[in-house]
Amino acid sequence: NGYASPHAVDFNKNGKPDLLIGQRSGGLVYYENSSTEEGTSFSLVSNNLGNLDLGFPESFGVPFSIEVNDTLYLLVGSRRGNIQFYEDIRSFDIFEDWQPTTTNFSFIQAGAFSAPTIGQLQNDDSFHLIVGGELGGLWAFKANEGSSPILSTTSESNKATTTKVYPNPVGEGSIYIDSEKSIQSIAVINAIGKSVPLSFKNNQVDFSGVENGVYYIYLCFSDGSKEIHKVVK
Repeated sequence: NGYASPHAVDFNKNGKPDLLIGQRSGGLVYYENSSTEEGTSFSLVSNNLGNLDLGFPESFGVPFSIEVNDTLYLLVGSRRGNIQFYEDIRSFDIFEDWQPTTTNFSFIQAGAFSAPTIGQLQNDDSFHLIVGGELGGLWAFKANEGSSPILSTTSESNKATTTKVYPNPVGEGSIYIDSEKSIQSIAVINAIGKSVPLSFKNNQVDFSGVENGVYYIYLCFSDGSKEIHKVVK
């Protein structure tokens, strides 16, 4: 139903890459690889694999899986900006509701429309989680030393930041942004992924009249670096 996000994985362990496809409705479509020597083909198995609950009727699910020690893990990004994590998905009944191990994997928040992938960026044994989001750019998170590729992560994008955002929580006034780096632009996103147009002047963001809730401040600096700060009103 639009906005397809395909991911290839040998889900049924027959040696052929099947397809998990994210879609606008948030659910995943599962096509089994039924190719033969005569040609490539895929057969529809489920148009709503696991009946995933991603929080909205139109959640724009983005799947990515990784196999570790013969166990298949699934990460799903969505409109909410978080990442849902499912463990050992081959053990699940594809026609029953799947329950995530966590709906907020490693407490990562991309603001909106998160799109995760895992891979090795450096010439070593470490793994990185790469997350795209609505505002463009990529965030890199490195698996902690000694953990498996799908476990706890450390942000490399926001590491060693000296930026201070205060007061937090904010009342009926402004939030101050104190940084050694020059701020090129900012964006404020609410908890459902919508941009909130707020005044930014003299390193202050005016939250007067804004509804109570959780917000994410995206900072883009003149040196090309980016940071995300969560604030509560």
